[in-house]
Amino acid sequence: MAVGGHSPDELFDKLHRQENFRGYGFNPVRDDSSDGEQPNALSFQLDASQSSPIRRPRLQTRIASDKLERRLTKIFREQRTLEEEQGLSTLYLALGFLKWFDSDQAEESFAPLVLVPVTMARVPGGDGYLLRGRDEEIVANISLREKLKTNFGIQLPDIPDDEQWKPSVYFDKVGREIRRQQRWEVDRQAAGVGFFTFSKFMARFGRSGVAKQRLARSRAARCTAAGEC
Repeated sequence: MAVGGHSPDELFDKLHRQENFRGYGFNPVRDDSSDGEQPNALSFQLDASQSSPIRRPRLQTRIASDKLERRLTKIFREQRTLEEEQGLSTLYLALGFLKWFDSDQAEESFAPLVLVPVTMARVPGGDGYLLRGRDEEIVANISLREKLKTNFGIQLPDIPDDEQWKPSVYFDKVGREIRRQQRWEVDRQAAGVGFFTFSKFMARFGRSGVAKQRLARSRAARCTAAGEC
């Protein structure tokens, strides 16, 4: 589920480093958003008319109001099922995406770069659900790293154990590593909430058409940040 409206550094800091952060709420898309130009496939800005300085911070979605509650409920229930049945959670906030091409003739693909562990919490009142950080380590896209190293000789950076580290620094390093690849680029503002596992889907789930449909059918990668599922 694609989200926007906040910088990746802010999202990382609040969800992973800030203690006692109460969580982000969610905004539906405006009713008139289907008119005129469509937002970028992965990045978009928070609608100022739907935010308020006296309320908790909120993530902007591209889902209509009548469907957003159902989407959040679905994520919440699947997260709870995974925790009860398997004792784990694979819910992450993906920050930053790499647009890349498997060959000169291939369609563009999008892969997440940094995964921040999160949890979907149900709360009373108007918010309904909040996105909060989970006390686990952030991870890089291991499958993408191996794919690029094997096929292109590109070495994506590690995430160091450094209190000063920020996603924007990581994106800068990735950008330098891919600078010789034509048409490749880092979408620094792209973000999304989804279930991720270290599988082939993490390396290339964003390709249009068939791959998106295949991903949507995968339980392990359902509700990903490539778009609505």
